[in-house]
Amino acid sequence: MGLHLPNNSLYGSIPSHIGNLSKLTELDLSMNDFSGNIPSNIGRLLSSLSILYLHENDLTGPIPISIGSLHNLSRLILVDNRLNGSIPEEVGMMRSLVMLYLSITGPIPVSLGNLRNLVWLYLYGNNLSGSIPNEIGQLGSLTTMQLLHNNLTGVIPASIRNLTKLSTFYLFENKLSGSIHQEIGMLVSLTELILYDNNFSGSIPASIGNLTKLSSLHLLENKLSGSIPQEVDNQLSGPLPQNVCLGGQIVYLGVNNNNLTATTNFMVNFRQTGGQCHSLTSLRISNNNISGKIPPELTHATQIHELDVSSNHLIGEIPKELGALTLMYKLLLSDNQLSGKIPPEIGVLLNLQYLNLASNNLSGQIPNQLGECSKLLDLNLSKNKLGESIPLSVSCVNGLQNLDLSQNLLIGEIPQQLAKLHPLEMLDLSYNVLNGSIPNSFNDLKSLTVVNISYNQLEGPTPNIKAFHEASFYALRNNKELCG
Repeated sequence: MGLHLPNNSLYGSIPSHIGNLSKLTELDLSMNDFSGNIPSNIGRLLSSLSILYLHENDLTGPIPISIGSLHNLSRLILVDNRLNGSIPEEVGMMRSLVMLYLSITGPIPVSLGNLRNLVWLYLYGNNLSGSIPNEIGQLGSLTTMQLLHNNLTGVIPASIRNLTKLSTFYLFENKLSGSIHQEIGMLVSLTELILYDNNFSGSIPASIGNLTKLSSLHLLENKLSGSIPQEVDNQLSGPLPQNVCLGGQIVYLGVNNNNLTATTNFMVNFRQTGGQCHSLTSLRISNNNISGKIPPELTHATQIHELDVSSNHLIGEIPKELGALTLMYKLLLSDNQLSGKIPPEIGVLLNLQYLNLASNNLSGQIPNQLGECSKLLDLNLSKNKLGESIPLSVSCVNGLQNLDLSQNLLIGEIPQQLAKLHPLEMLDLSYNVLNGSIPNSFNDLKSLTVVNISYNQLEGPTPNIKAFHEASFYALRNNKELCG
């Protein structure tokens, strides 16, 4: 027998005489305005319950100890209330629980390890403190464990190796520390491993390569170090694991903002396994200490949408093979030591919206083919050694919002066709060798808010638009004879 009253406008306290419904098996009072405490004797009054949903109300007070008497309960959801206190140890007496979803404070009780039938454990977004108990490894039926956004400390217990059915493992936004154990590689059912924004240190375990079903791996914003085992990416130390795409299921690989190191061995290994990266859509390994060349074999990752290897120590030329990655919308290679010319094949990337090649040693002419990237919103080629004139084809990218060509060796006049870029909001042409006057057509750039044309050889009047009127002295200085 069930009583289902969700999503109404019911209010007041939950009456204790609800216990008269002694044969009730399902009680759903969620998404109402009930207030006050959960009846302290609910476990004795409704001992036949198998489902109890009280989420999204205004309930206060602690979770009653008597809840441990609900031996038949399989699903318990109490989130989005104003409950206080900690999780009672008596929760561990509900051996039939399959789903546990709580908003509460305090430590995770050791007794939780008794819930051997638990499949879904949601304790995220609370003020849980203390360590993850070793007994968590007794939950052999668990497929989902979400403990994110708490204040948990200590290490990941080695006992997690027993959770071989675990598919989703979220521990991000806590204060966990220590190393990531090799045992993580025993969680053979994992599809999502999200550990970012903690204090993990040491190296990334090579055993992550055993997780052949893994589709999402987030290790950013930790203290990882060392070389990168060709499987992962973080602020971890040690090498980046080499079999990053083993199994072919990985979709997202993000290890940016760490201190990971890798030499050409990482890139060579990608050459060996890159063909297995057919599901990879996002590769983010920025702000680490990765060196070597960008492997042409990246072209095998045909589903890739986002490639961010910025702020590393990469050398060599940009492979022309990147032009085969036609789904790419974000290509970020800035702040490396890349050299040579910008390959014209990038113009084939018709879905490209963000292209940042700044702060490298690129030379030669800006390829005309970039004008074929009609969806570009942000183009940054600053701080290179690019020469010759600004190609007229740039004006064909009519959705461009940010254009930064500063600190290069560009010569000639500013093309009047750039005035066709009506959505343009930021234009930086500073520190080049541009001459002549600023085209009158720039008066049409009504969306322009930030401009910098300093340190060129420009002369004549400035356009009569807000961006130039409000430009600082430093944004216009060191030209020939600008006026207006």
